[in-house]
Amino acid sequence: MATKLSEVLSSASGGGKFFAALLLCFCMLQPHESFSTPDSLRCQKVGLVLSGGGARGVAHLGVLRALEEAQIPVDYVCGTSMGAIMGALYASGYSVDEIEKIFYSEEFQYWLTGEIEDKYVWFFKKSVRSPRMLSVAFDTKNKFSLQLPTSIMDPVQMDYAFLEIFSSATTACNGDFDSLMIPFFCVASDIEDNKESVRTSGDLGLSVRASMTFPFVFSPIELDGKIMFDGGMYNNFPAKHMLETYHPDIIIGVKVAGNFPPPKEGNMRSYLENMLTTSSDYNVYCANSVLIEPNLGSTGVMEFDKMRECDRAGYDAAIEKIPLIREFLLDSISKEEVDAKRAAFNAKKPPLEISAVSIQGANGKQKQYISSVMTHNEDIALETSTSNIKALKSNYISLYLDDNIMKVQPELKYNKYFKSYILNIKVKTNSLVKAHLGGMISTNPTNYIYTGLSYNFLARHAFDFKTNLYLGRYYNAASFKVRVDFASQHPLFMETDVNLNKWNFFRVRSGVFSYSPVNYLEQAENNARITIGMPLGIKDKLLFTAGIGTIRDKYFKQDYGIKLGDTPDMTHFNHLAIGLKEVYSTMDDDQFPTKGNYHLLSLQFVDGKERSTSNNAEDGQNVYRAEHSWFQIKMCSRTYVDITDNFQFGMRADLFYSFQDLFETYKSSLLNAGVYAPTFETLTQYLPEYRANQYLAFGVGNIFSVPSVLNINLSFRYAAYIFVPFRQILSDDNAIPYYGEFFHTAYFAASTSVVLRTPVGPLSLALSYHQRDDKNINPLSLSLSFGYAIFNPRNIDK
Repeated sequence: MATKLSEVLSSASGGGKFFAALLLCFCMLQPHESFSTPDSLRCQKVGLVLSGGGARGVAHLGVLRALEEAQIPVDYVCGTSMGAIMGALYASGYSVDEIEKIFYSEEFQYWLTGEIEDKYVWFFKKSVRSPRMLSVAFDTKNKFSLQLPTSIMDPVQMDYAFLEIFSSATTACNGDFDSLMIPFFCVASDIEDNKESVRTSGDLGLSVRASMTFPFVFSPIELDGKIMFDGGMYNNFPAKHMLETYHPDIIIGVKVAGNFPPPKEGNMRSYLENMLTTSSDYNVYCANSVLIEPNLGSTGVMEFDKMRECDRAGYDAAIEKIPLIREFLLDSISKEEVDAKRAAFNAKKPPLEISAVSIQGANGKQKQYISSVMTHNEDIALETSTSNIKALKSNYISLYLDDNIMKVQPELKYNKYFKSYILNIKVKTNSLVKAHLGGMISTNPTNYIYTGLSYNFLARHAFDFKTNLYLGRYYNAASFKVRVDFASQHPLFMETDVNLNKWNFFRVRSGVFSYSPVNYLEQAENNARITIGMPLGIKDKLLFTAGIGTIRDKYFKQDYGIKLGDTPDMTHFNHLAIGLKEVYSTMDDDQFPTKGNYHLLSLQFVDGKERSTSNNAEDGQNVYRAEHSWFQIKMCSRTYVDITDNFQFGMRADLFYSFQDLFETYKSSLLNAGVYAPTFETLTQYLPEYRANQYLAFGVGNIFSVPSVLNINLSFRYAAYIFVPFRQILSDDNAIPYYGEFFHTAYFAASTSVVLRTPVGPLSLALSYHQRDDKNINPLSLSLSFGYAIFNPRNIDK
């Protein structure tokens, strides 16, 4: 300190020396706790250096709080990775309390996990769930080279949050970080030139995003035409740059991480840590300096559940160092002055009103489609007015999730003439062919292998091509589908699909584990359909469908007495089906949900011709023909209510009413009737008791969920159901169907299960009970399954 003050004195002359000496004495006589030195009279400058360290970097928050309480001025700030985020927030006018609010918010948790809040995901754009477990992508523009994922965390939430948090500060400082409330810089890594990149200007949010982009955790971004990663790869503690850039009198460094230990044989993590980073210099090159090292114990860089402990450790470590700082720092700044300085800078920030969207990285036709996605909310009309950035978020996420888009990088540019922002979106369109593999493995005879291919093509409209193949003992199928999403402010899609399906049904004979076919029972359906859809809201869509199909049932009229070599009876039903359907869904999973709501209303008209062939050994072959036309309505409602954070109560109600008349035989009538399928067994097996042309059904259940870890969710479930057919379909001695009395019977079913939902598919162990008419059939069934029981669509909604 003496060196610096002597320099001040020696540089002055005459009256200047007298004034400088008087100022020195005045500063030394004042108590630091109560005195604040005006900026015009301050004789010392303080630089603050914040290291990277992931979750450990939350300690910087405690340090900032302690420095403010002790009236320690901060004239310059810099940082790397988490230090860059903290430093940028403080430098751009956020108070310590506001920074704390950001880090402890629910939104911040979404940054960390990459999870996208369901309220922002358009159900209209959501792909139909398939049983795929893993996918491999090949780049069609690069000789079908294999494309590997670049990150394990989805950055869309963080990217958009940085727009909201930092864009107005970028405007207020005109892109010059020295003109922020506190001059600032951060460090990123330029992997093309293999060196650190000091970010002192440009877009503040993108600079911070580059500084904390750890390889394979977050996808890299492009700045100045170069790919940028986490600054900690080359310089995790930019104290030397602080000294060379701003020449402060005092440097306060905060170190929350160190260099990785040497790699250990057989330890892949240690290999990667040493491959991806170089050793950083944690020395503070300044005569007057303090290094604060919070006691963070063994807290890992990803242990964000320990943020409060890190915050407190940073505060305690800083408080301990305040006397040392005061040994050579004479200046102080009051909270009122900091608040006034902050208010003055924040007053320069224009509101985040967006008047236009600009697209880069796409051709003219593709831009029309992308622009339509960004404005397909009725509340957004950028042609005639501005829109708040929050109103655009669901559309931005919709674009990010669009299968035709590989990458999105947003940036806000302020237009001084219009006094609003232009949202610049840099995109990379999808040129990948994806191969999918999945299926189901079960103790039931429902095992199958699933393979699929998908390809997306973007022009003025978006094209999505999909094909799949199922191979198994129970289910075999193939499908080809083309979906076109049209570029318009009012979203609309048209989908054409062709499906070939074949089911071989089984049911329990005796014993919990014993499964065998009941004689011979097979149903095949081939159909071709056109679907036109539009959103009614973010979670609501309206679908119009028209399709033709043929259903072929093969069976024996009687369950018993079949001789080897007998030819099965057969029913064909060639038909046309036209329908209108409204679907609303906020469910977190199609098959094993733990939260959300699902509501379906389906109206359908069916017209077709039946041709039944009876191969009776005595009478020869008999052919029966009939025409069938009917309307049907289907309603389904499912709701899950949170009782506590980990305990949910679920309810389900179903109504199906069809004016369909009976087919020629009992089994063909049941095979083509409505199916109530709340359990795995009712979905995959032929259970006559749970099939009817008109029925009511209700269900209730409880779910106990263990908090998710790495997208793995464990839940314990219990549910009970009651199925009430309006009139049960019965059979006489000759297997001729007829209707029973109204509401003559009801059937009870129940299921208890343990479900482990993983990123590749669910693992479930279930014990189920289904009330049966045949007392010789064991009503209990135990199944262990891995994968989803999802099949290609039928033409008639049952």
